[in-house]
Amino acid sequence: MFNKFLAKIGIGGASVKTKVLTEHLMPSKPFKLDITVQGGKIEQAISGIEIDLNTISERVHLHEKERRQVFEEHTIVSWYLKYDFILQPEEVKTIPFEGVLDKETPITKLLTQVENKSKIEFKTYINLDSSFDTKRKTKFDVLLHHLFLLLLKV
Repeated sequence: MFNKFLAKIGIGGASVKTKVLTEHLMPSKPFKLDITVQGGKIEQAISGIEIDLNTISERVHLHEKERRQVFEEHTIVSWYLKYDFILQPEEVKTIPFEGVLDKETPITKLLTQVENKSKIEFKTYINLDSSFDTKRKTKFDVLLHHLFLLLLKV
């Protein structure tokens, strides 16, 4: 009974990990993920998985001679996977996912010598019945299409 209470507040409950399988991610191109859900100390009902494609942008805020760096997170697109299942204690389930990276996804890596301050991440949530949602962030780079890279090198 005590373990059930702890799982409801996020201690000893199910967890989620997202692994990017596609080596080079580019806007408007398909990608593959493996979403691994691991059971906690008790049985829990899973009602779905949500994946958000987020960008984290840096903004400089000037206020009365004070310069502050502010990071803002924006969701570009979300996918909802309807999965209803009971996750047993310590059980591990891997769910494959295929999607297409949105054409508006910012480029984070142009050339190896150039550093870009844009960040992109997948934020994965598992929806648990009668519990707080569990989430995990997975950061990755978005590359420019190889034809554009050739053009930049010329």
